[in-house]
Amino acid sequence: MATMIYFLSGMAVLLVGMLLMSLVKRMTAQGALRALLAVLFASGLAGLIVLALARNFALAGAIGFVLLWLVRLWRVATPPETPAAPRGDMTQTEALRILGLEAGADRAAIEAAYRALMQKNHPDHGGTDGLATQLTEARDTLLRGDPS
Repeated sequence: MATMIYFLSGMAVLLVGMLLMSLVKRMTAQGALRALLAVLFASGLAGLIVLALARNFALAGAIGFVLLWLVRLWRVATPPETPAAPRGDMTQTEALRILGLEAGADRAAIEAAYRALMQKNHPDHGGTDGLATQLTEARDTLLRGDPS
């Protein structure tokens, strides 16, 4: 009887594992990272509660510290919302507004504004791909209309 329970338990674990693997296979890398962080956080929180109820506050404090770092990792793994993808038909007025320029700006002013905004909003420095693409499109739109 016990052997049958172990066998059925093993089959259930195997089926759940196969289901999880099929879900992970369809996820993006960022989605898989977020799922992993969520599982780690839930497991750590359960461990923290069990240790606190067992009055092992030293170990519970250490796990709480790790949970704080998991929250920080979650924030890094979850980028802010990206602006709408560029349409390719940006007007001169929109481009000036995006780069923070006045009408009649010359090529040097356009490039300087673009460079300053790109340094702050580049995806490698905490910005988003959508915003960087929008800045590039605004620069290109203004440079196409600039006769110099």
